[in-house]
Amino acid sequence: MTADRDLLIVMESLGATGGHQWAYRLAETWATNGWKVTILPLLGTEDEAVATMPVGVEIHRGEPWGTPFLRAIPRAWRRWLRIARKKSLVLVPTSVGMSLPVGLLLARGARVPFIVYTQGIADESIQLWESRQLIRRVYRTCITRADWVLCVSPASVDSALRLGVKADRVSVARAGIAVGDVARRRKRNGCETTPTASDGCRPLIVCSGVLESHKRWDVLIRAVSMLAQQGIDVRVVHIGLDGGLGAELEELADRLGVEDRISFKGFVADPLSVVANADLFVHPARYETIGLVLVEALALGIPVIAADSEYGGPRLVLRNGEFGRLVNEGSASELAAAIADHLCDPEFLRNRAMAAMDYLESSFESDRLATEIADQMLAVVHRRNRPSLRRAFRA
Repeated sequence: MTADRDLLIVMESLGATGGHQWAYRLAETWATNGWKVTILPLLGTEDEAVATMPVGVEIHRGEPWGTPFLRAIPRAWRRWLRIARKKSLVLVPTSVGMSLPVGLLLARGARVPFIVYTQGIADESIQLWESRQLIRRVYRTCITRADWVLCVSPASVDSALRLGVKADRVSVARAGIAVGDVARRRKRNGCETTPTASDGCRPLIVCSGVLESHKRWDVLIRAVSMLAQQGIDVRVVHIGLDGGLGAELEELADRLGVEDRISFKGFVADPLSVVANADLFVHPARYETIGLVLVEALALGIPVIAADSEYGGPRLVLRNGEFGRLVNEGSASELAAAIADHLCDPEFLRNRAMAAMDYLESSFESDRLATEIADQMLAVVHRRNRPSLRRAFRA
């Protein structure tokens, strides 16, 4: 282990979203490859649904969840700064949240480089998740003052440039999964029940992601209703955290008379065990920069239908529809028709999914991507441009 491979990852809290899990995967891979990695969650665990923590990574527990943030900072600042001063760089793997200003100030106070890793569309995320103009400005300032900005996709790069990040301080850093490990969990026999199934072998559609408006789960519910009107009986299992939309979606399913066909299971510790048993994986999101759930489904050999989302994530993963089917975003009728087509000829999309392995291994294998990101971070460290705390927010 060398002094330039001593990394502090600052996160607002621990959690189980796709962004959290990718950060954990990176941290564990880097630790395995000789980095000393410390995760600093500023606050305690947001909820009980937290993925397994990365092996070989030091985690400094933050203030108790629910502690007012402005109260947490003064009593924890000295401890956080002592940690940062032992590091060679600070990384914040998000484009929103108080981890941005804290990470920037810690990096400047410790005189080490500050790197932001945006896993979405930064300018839109700031607009969507933060209503206060002052805090929006703080987030933008943190991103534009970073020594380097890693972006999960070309669309994310465009977003960073719109915020004012200099073109010579931004690069693509794609997210991925352990493709080979996931592929080894493929099922090889036919209709199998899942832990959520108790009604025989009706076709099982699985979907995964936080229950938020931009994921467009309402479109899938309406498509299931259209299928029911055609006499096509399916069951849908959704796995993922409730981002505040759960009750509204359940009410919609009840109003359309398909409440018995759709099950919201919430957080599942082993989501791949559910996806592996699916007859079809559906992802109707309005926008998606990557969509690692699609990569996981393909690696499991599960047929995929996805909305042709803004920012091109599903189109990238499915390689323009070569490995699955793309439908117009927001169209419940088109989604219902695609599902009906698949049920009439399931081998068509299944064969497409099975043909994707070489592409997935070359484009989304997490170990290789983690190495590429580590190399980019080391290049920033070796510049030895360590601006002071005084320059942190200077225009």
